[in-house]
Amino acid sequence: MKTPAHTLWLHQARRFEHHDFPENRQSGRWLIRTLDTHPSSKVRRTCAYLAAWNCKHPHIHGALIRRIRDCQEHPLIRAQALEALTMHTGWYRAQTRRDRKAHRAILQCLHDPHPLVRFWACYAAGHLRLRRASTNSANS
Repeated sequence: MKTPAHTLWLHQARRFEHHDFPENRQSGRWLIRTLDTHPSSKVRRTCAYLAAWNCKHPHIHGALIRRIRDCQEHPLIRAQALEALTMHTGWYRAQTRRDRKAHRAILQCLHDPHPLVRFWACYAAGHLRLRRASTNSANS
């Protein structure tokens, strides 16, 4: 008997096997849906981790930004989403509207009350070479 695909993806997500995670449109949709709606914070954090390494789905930016901006979300998930967003947004290419939206979310997190989120926002701003991050921190 063949195991359903969504069960395999959840099993792989729980085991952090990012190198075995399938890279196709269906798995990307599953990853986004799980990141947005799963009740377990551990599974959502794992999905953010997998999104950093494997997901080429065009809507993953939106899901990661929603996790980052959600102040009710667990700080570990927001931190993982910041790291994942860093891996999908490049400083070396022409900025798209999607990149600018990600940059704004990162800059907002520099003033977050939780230190873990602020740390990963600093990491993301440094990795992406956001000049506005240094002016924001100087004005604070």
